[in-house]
Amino acid sequence: YTAIASIDDLLMYGMGMGLFQGVNKMQVARARAHGLVHKLKACCMFSMHDVVRDVAISIASTEQNVFSATEEQTNLLLEVVECPQLELLFICADKESSSLTIPNKFFERMIQVRVINFSYMNLLSLPSSLGLLSNLQNLSLYNCKLLDITVIRDLKKLAVLCLRGSDIKRLPVEVGELTLLRLLDLRDCMELEVIPPNILSNLSHLEELYMGPRSFDKWEVEVEGVKNASLHELKHLISLELQIQDVNTFPRGLFLEKLETFKILIGGVWGWEYADIWCREFKIDLDSKIRLKDGLILKLEGIEDLWLSYLEEQDVNYFVNELVKVGPSQLKHLYIRGSHLTLNPAESNV
Repeated sequence: YTAIASIDDLLMYGMGMGLFQGVNKMQVARARAHGLVHKLKACCMFSMHDVVRDVAISIASTEQNVFSATEEQTNLLLEVVECPQLELLFICADKESSSLTIPNKFFERMIQVRVINFSYMNLLSLPSSLGLLSNLQNLSLYNCKLLDITVIRDLKKLAVLCLRGSDIKRLPVEVGELTLLRLLDLRDCMELEVIPPNILSNLSHLEELYMGPRSFDKWEVEVEGVKNASLHELKHLISLELQIQDVNTFPRGLFLEKLETFKILIGGVWGWEYADIWCREFKIDLDSKIRLKDGLILKLEGIEDLWLSYLEEQDVNYFVNELVKVGPSQLKHLYIRGSHLTLNPAESNV
């Protein structure tokens, strides 16, 4: 756990390894993962002595179902491909100078793999043998150089696809064939400019989509002769994180009713931390001619944290009146920037 970035990573690995049997929703699995980590912390399992940790790793490695390698070990890894019982493969290359690639036949003798995590690797073309991994549940490619990932169309059981920080420029249509996909992570994909229409809507089991303020934001914009996907394709999601530059692409009466958690940023002023993935957060930069009277935030009962930037005086009055009209809501925090007015919902009748 201490070597992994977050509990969310543990969740994705646990999902891939089949550790949450009988769980049909990602949010339920996430709650269970948090509960398990809390229990392990209470038992001091995350503060064990280095010697005890090394012994535990040594014992676990004898079963040959998990293999983790760093840059110094990768030459050995590339020679040892006969791992028929391997279930988890974790390779983290040197992020400063990695030129590590994976041979095309690399996965031919490890077809039981369920979880793959590659970080800082040169994967311009994913190896063709990856398509043989019929049991693969989780494919995480962190900060990798990517060009051709069309082979993922063969990963029919894939539930989690993470391309966070990778330099992919176009989401391939083959992603739309992953009909069992439940989580798609595109955060920090700063080169991503094209998401063709119908890819996201074809993912009928997709529950969670994460994009963030440093990723794709060209909704419905035409790029290279292709009109990008619409936000209307996201109506079936339970958890959503994204940024929108053009308010005209924002659906009126947003699907907040079904979303259990969300972080939605309109405009370019705000940012956010990734630490809290449980919130219902809405941030609007009103300096970009976005008006409250457009009806963007009338469903305030679904928002817990509301951030407004550069609000004009008449909009403040309108907003307060709307809060009074809708009555008690879930709104917990209200932040207003670019105005001399300070509002505190706890001290009002809202």
